[in-house]
Formats: sequence, C-alpha cells, structure tokens
Amino acid sequence: MLDPRQATPAAVVAHTPQRGAYDYVIDQFLDGGAVAFNGTPQNFSWTQWDGPDVLFGGGGKDFVPKASNKNVSKIDRFLERGYQWSTTNSTLAELDNSKRALGLFSDSNLPTWLDRHVYTDNLASFGAWAPENKTFTAPTTDVPGLKDMTLKALDILHTRSKHDGTPFMMMSEAASIDKCESARGRIPAAHAPLS
Repeated sequence: MLDPRQATPAAVVAHTPQRGAYDYVIDQFLDGGAVAFNGTPQNFSWTQWDGPDVLFGGGGKDFVPKASNKNVSKIDRFLERGYQWSTTNSTLAELDNSKRALGLFSDSNLPTWLDRHVYTDNLASFGAWAPENKTFTAPTTDVPGLKDMTLKALDILHTRSKHDGTPFMMMSEAASIDKCESARGRIPAAHAPLS
C-alpha cells in the first residue's frame, strides 16, 4: 500500500516484463490485459477486470499528466470510473465505504512514522497534492500511515463485499521496512511497522 506502482502491490493485478514500467502498471489497474505493452497487445482475457476496489499509497507523480503517459491524467481516468479520491489523512477518513477509492498521499514514497512524528523536518522532501497546479509538489502535512490506509481499505472492502455477496482479497505492504533498511539504517527500519 505504500506505493501501488511498485513490484509487490502491482504484481497482484499487473503483468509486465519491466518492473519500472509504471505507466503501464497504472493502466493495467484500470484496464487489465487490454493494455498493449510497447505496442504488443496483451491477452489476459481469462477474467473480467474492472479495476481494484481500493488503491492507496504514494507514487502520485506517475498519475499526473506527463510525456511518458501521453499527458493523460490517470487520476481523471479513475474518477471517470467512479472512484472517490483522497490526498490527505483527513479526506481518507471521510471516504464513503460503499464506493471504490483511490488515495494518493505523496509524490513517490510515503513518509515513515518517524518522518511524520519525530523527524518532521523530513516532510519537506515529500511532495503532497497541490490542487492549484494538479501536481504532487505541495508541502506534506496530513499524511496517513500504513495502519490508517489498511483500516480504511478493510472498511471499504468489507462493506462492498457484504453488499455484493462476494469475498475480497487485500494486499497491504509495509514497504518502509525495505526502504529504511537500505537507505537509512536499522533504527528507522525497526520503527517502520509503526507506519
């Protein structure tokens, strides 16, 4: 849940030979196998796909229009499909549990618990949604942690599952452990599960 474009969360619904093909991965969240990879049509027609019920995390910079995605707003594509959208912890809490949701809370990786509660000066290096220019360049202040996102996702999935009479599957990843271990050392990694 920390960055839906990354390998573990994306592997639940996307198929690509290139781990960093973020635009392609994001398109597959919405279109499944109907998306061509580098001009090669894909055929994953064994299942009907209408997109995930919940997608929360960072990586917002790859959802805004840019040259690599042909200047298409992936956010707008989710909204056109009826998704709610959240960019802060406050708006996350307000999401309707009966509707699908997209939550993008940072330009790339999300701040860890230590960033949000102890080393708050670090928040300046994380980009949040800036509605005035529709990018992830605003100062980060009100960011959910893994616990907040996971609990809200469970609320939405449980409500939708109960209404539809279908089971659900959820993947929630504490990716901060890996990122802290490699980038900052063992002390931040030990606190990552608090995120």
